[in-house]
This record gives sequence, C-alpha cells and structure tokens, in this order.
Amino acid sequence: MPTPLPVTVGLQIMGSLRPRFQNIELGGWSSLFFEIRIAEALPEDLFPEPPKDATGYTDAQLEALLAPLPGCQLTIGILDAALDDGYYMRRLSGNRAVISTHEVAPLLIDRGYRIQNFIYRNVYQLVIGFLRFEGQLPSTTERKLAHTPTRGCVFDWNGNREDILNSLDSPTLCAACREHVRLTVVHHLLGRLMSELARIWKPVLMRAAGWIRNKVDKHPWLAIIVPVVGGLVLNLAASALYDWLKPAAAPPRPQGQHHAAGHVSSDGRTEADRTGLPRRRG
Repeated sequence: MPTPLPVTVGLQIMGSLRPRFQNIELGGWSSLFFEIRIAEALPEDLFPEPPKDATGYTDAQLEALLAPLPGCQLTIGILDAALDDGYYMRRLSGNRAVISTHEVAPLLIDRGYRIQNFIYRNVYQLVIGFLRFEGQLPSTTERKLAHTPTRGCVFDWNGNREDILNSLDSPTLCAACREHVRLTVVHHLLGRLMSELARIWKPVLMRAAGWIRNKVDKHPWLAIIVPVVGGLVLNLAASALYDWLKPAAAPPRPQGQHHAAGHVSSDGRTEADRTGLPRRRG
C-alpha cells in the first residue's frame, strides 16, 4: 500500500546540544514530503558513558535510549556525542534513526553553515529511504543506502567529514538516486523533491563571502583591486552621508545691499554714525 504524504517525522534532542545550537529552530521547514514534529528533549542524565572498547555510542545503546515517538512514522534523535566507528548517522530498527552533530558541528561553525542544513539534509535521506522501502526504513546493518562517490547528493557516504559540505548547499540527487526515487510512489514528484533540496543553502552573507573567495583564488590580482575599490566606495558613501546630514548654512547676503540710514547695527551705531553722514532730523 502506498505511503501517504506527508510522512510524519518526530525530532527529539537527546541530552543537550553545545551552547551555540541550544535554540535552533527545526520545526519551520515546509515540505510536501514530510512534516516535522518536535518532541520534548531527553534529559542528559539518562545517557550512560559509551563502552570503553567503543569509539562512541553503539547501536544497542541507541536502541535502548530512543523510543518511537507516538503519532510519528519516523523518529529521529539528534545527539551531540560520538557514534561508534565514526558514523554521524545510524538507522535503527522500528523506523528510528540517530543523527550525531559531534564531529560535524565544529566544521559547520568554521565554514559558516547552519546546523539546520545538516539535519534537514539527513531528514530528506531518511524520508526518501522510508518511501523507497514502502514505509519500512532498513537499519544501517541491514542495508547500505549511501554511495561512496561524492556527488553533492544527499546519499553521499562522506567518509571524509569535509565531503559533507558538498551536500549542504543546494544538495541534489545524483542520477543513480533519482532512478531509485522513480521506482517509488513519489516518482511523479521528483521535480518538486529536487526543488525542495535546492532550498537548503548557506546564509546569503556566507554565500557572498564564498563567491568572493573563489574569485580571488582564481584571479589573485583581485586581492589588491577589491580592497582599493571597496575603500573608495566607502569614502564616497561617507562623504555623501556627511553632506546630507550636516546643517544647512545661512544664505549669503546679496552683494550691493546697503543698510538703511536709521538701521542700528550690532554695536549700537546707526549707518549714519559709521559713515559720518549727518543724521536726518525729523
């Protein structure tokens, strides 16, 4: 039976995220394919230390910590701790998954990406997998969904952590993954899916900074021209702003205009006193 849209996705913070990500907004994303519901965060004191012989939380521990959220078809936990074997996402049984921001967060902060880009990118991967397998998302141990080549696709494997950046700014689906989607119930909505993925992008200022950096890398002489031109533009703008803000000067007195004979000046003398002319008598 075809899975109806949108898929109900429950997101739950497991413990606490690092201070920079404490107040992230995740529920405002608009999608035809899924609807996000935010559950109450799990208290941090519930999480035991990973086994000493493990590099992070194992699947068995995650299975015990993350319960299916009522009324949600997919349950996704967000955890700021390492997962075993260096993974940043693990699919569990019962349509559950855990996304780890532990190793990725410093990279995102350094490169100006939002943590939401990383989470939404992985939500799309999980939802597509859920639809592809008719409402039964396979666990990581059951089936591999990602591919090793890095193509800017949401199904990139990203063995090198920096490769994740290729699918966080207007990610896409590669040709092979588009074929998988064409076999699902949303095959007729592939164009809409691609347009939604394209909305996952870096903040505008960071995109502009990246564009300038790429131009300078290709044309080193721009490293000299851009600061000079920028300085001139700022000086002209400052001068224009000053002229606009300074108070208007008093209009100059027209040349050739004489005071009347009886006019009293600021020193108390009349025009006749200063010129030596006799005063008129009435």
